[in-house]
Amino acid sequence: LITGTKDRAALIQRIRQLMESAVPWDGVTPYTPGEGYELLPPAENADRTRAFIKIQDGCNQFCSYCIIPYARGRCRSKPREALAQEAAQMAQAGCREAVLIGINLAFYGMEWQGDLGDAVDICCAVPGIDRVRLGSLEPEKLSDDLLRRLAAHPQFCPQFHLSLQSGCDTVLQRMNRKYSSGEYYEKVCMLREAFQDPAITTDVIVGFPGETEEEFEATRAFLAKVGFYEMHLFKYSKRKGTPAAEMEGQIEEAVKAQRSGVLALLEQEMSMKYRERHLQKPAEILFEEAKEINGKSYQIGHTREYIKGAILTDQSLSGQVLYGKCTEFLSQDILAFEPERN
Repeated sequence: LITGTKDRAALIQRIRQLMESAVPWDGVTPYTPGEGYELLPPAENADRTRAFIKIQDGCNQFCSYCIIPYARGRCRSKPREALAQEAAQMAQAGCREAVLIGINLAFYGMEWQGDLGDAVDICCAVPGIDRVRLGSLEPEKLSDDLLRRLAAHPQFCPQFHLSLQSGCDTVLQRMNRKYSSGEYYEKVCMLREAFQDPAITTDVIVGFPGETEEEFEATRAFLAKVGFYEMHLFKYSKRKGTPAAEMEGQIEEAVKAQRSGVLALLEQEMSMKYRERHLQKPAEILFEEAKEINGKSYQIGHTREYIKGAILTDQSLSGQVLYGKCTEFLSQDILAFEPERN
């Protein structure tokens, strides 16, 4: 059975036909420009506290390392009416936090001259949704007006995964990214002006073709300058059919691993500093699950900034929101949480 992402709604039917007839199916249907958003049934959410709502698909950017525009087509957005319906279903199922995700989330609404603020407005208006969080964002579409709209919602969580990929301008140009490191830093400053110490996380590709030691050092220095909460580090890997796969200066795996290790240590340092800044400050945690730490039973959840906090208890707190403060480190990435006393 050979199929494409466009045909996923019919996948189970195709599998059944294959099992019954044993006749191979080869029917990849390509995406076409101007195609509408494909509506699929909402995903089941096992934890019942947080739900991921896909609101956007496809990409128009054509970064030189990425196959997505070819495999997933052009940008298209979930209609507002469908989003409102799915968010309401999510709330009725008991989920309290909506995470809006997409291939290129910042381009939501471009078909009707809207923006990402439209999706946040819709979800924040649904009774029962206490939190709205964003998935990965491209930085180009962030504006002061959009951030003011987001900050006006008490449900909105100040966590931004702002995709970077490289902190060196010459590498960004080879990647065909649509911003410079200076423009990216301006967006970071805008976020920190609009929100009080927001969590800013990112993606970084290490060992992109032609990356010199000087270019890598420029990236390392830029990452330290921004001071991210967390980073997702990826060693560059070829994607057949992309321009980067044919570029000269492909980096050896040992060099990629060494550079990735350097950035991993920097990430640990920056992440620790961010969590330290939030000790003894007012915090709100939505609890999600039980976890054993050092042989003891804890209830685990996340603050609005997506800092993981824990309470020592055998009682289930799943789905509950408690207010208090984080007091100390239980582990490298989990803080002890002390709720307010009534």
